[in-house]
Amino acid sequence: MMLTDWWEKIKSRFKLGDSAVNQLLFINVVAFFIFYIPRILSFFFLIDLSRVIKLFYLPADFTKQLLQPWTWLTYMFLHASFNHILYNMLFFYFIANILEGFLGGKRIWRLYLMGGILGGLFFVLSYNIFPVFKPMLGGASLVGASAAVLAIVVAAATYLPEYSVKLFGIIPIKLKWLAIISIALDFVMIEQSNPGGHLAHLGGALYGFLYVLDIQGKINLPQLDKILTKFKRKEKTIDERKIKRKRRPKNNLPNQDEVDAILDKISQKGYNSLSKEEKDTLFRASK
Repeated sequence: MMLTDWWEKIKSRFKLGDSAVNQLLFINVVAFFIFYIPRILSFFFLIDLSRVIKLFYLPADFTKQLLQPWTWLTYMFLHASFNHILYNMLFFYFIANILEGFLGGKRIWRLYLMGGILGGLFFVLSYNIFPVFKPMLGGASLVGASAAVLAIVVAAATYLPEYSVKLFGIIPIKLKWLAIISIALDFVMIEQSNPGGHLAHLGGALYGFLYVLDIQGKINLPQLDKILTKFKRKEKTIDERKIKRKRRPKNNLPNQDEVDAILDKISQKGYNSLSKEEKDTLFRASK
């Protein structure tokens, strides 16, 4: 009976209308504890189960990938340590919650998964192209949600560049500067430590940037996320490229003071406190 109740609670996390942020957070946390069991067993019984765990990490070697194709998905839901998952999930939770209010849960899922996949692609190609990585190719692998998380951070900064958040709950900073600082740190850290991880982060960041430009109708991004159709449900969608032709001309765009006032209201009372006119104003300003 207890097992049935536990399973029902898990299924309830994925009911229609539940937050994509909560779903992704839940998967990451559950996966962390499930994959922590082999580490505990290794500790008590003095056996090495690291090979079992690494079957779910993304290997840099193409040969290993042929035997472990599932790792393109699993790697982005696993973490190497408690500090690793804590940092990623805190960053993800606060930024993704903001963006979900504007783009919806389906797009958060797409950003997370496709950002993780493009980040993995950056990692794999780098290790197979650049001579500096050749000695490490056989044993290199990627794990962690960082690339997927940075895709969401950069997407939020691209969509809402002037939106202000409080770093560490103290320091106010606009999303555009948060994203720029994160990308800059990854770039300068490539030669310092964990180069593959930092390159993967940059791949995720690139997808977040391009994805927002795509939904705004500014570019035509290849439909890579067709592989995610199993996550889609039938619903009415808005073709923003068609709507763009009917929008007001550029000289009718809201001024910056008006946008800043709306962003301040969101920071204080949340997105749901906005009137329909204020939401329309913010949407036009993002174009």
